[in-house]
Amino acid sequence: MVFFKSACYWLAIGSKDKMIILYFDMGTEIFNTINMPDTCNSYNGPHYGLVVLRDSITMLRYRFPNPEYDPAQHLMQIWKMKEYGLYDSGMKIYTVRSLLIESPLLIWKDYLMLCESREGSLISYDLKLDKIQEFNLQGCPTSLRAICNKESMIQIQCESKDSAQVQFF
Repeated sequence: MVFFKSACYWLAIGSKDKMIILYFDMGTEIFNTINMPDTCNSYNGPHYGLVVLRDSITMLRYRFPNPEYDPAQHLMQIWKMKEYGLYDSGMKIYTVRSLLIESPLLIWKDYLMLCESREGSLISYDLKLDKIQEFNLQGCPTSLRAICNKESMIQIQCESKDSAQVQFF
């Protein structure tokens, strides 16, 4: 699940067994869908993940290594979803070498992808420099999570018995 601009996004299987992005808008309390690009509709082979990149929902298509794994053929694709509600509105923005990952976690600073490796460790992949770095940080496999937080100067009223105080968070 990815939270972005007051909505929660999930990967789901829609009608006719096609992959879709399902989202729930917290403001309107309405569910809606985004169609996946035609080349990203198989749920029996590649794996998919959602992240935020350049202020847009972005879908990653990658493969788990298997005995027939060929790094030259099994590339990772990164698709920016252009317009919600339109059929096939994705635009492929990167094709990079396949990484031996369990799941993508997030893309930070628009070029640094954080992922969980198959062994449960944290790795980063620099989309600009094509460089992988593994961190000596072990977790239980499939347990790593990452959250990108944006600072806010929203004033939140905090009332006490004596007076109303404004605190900044």
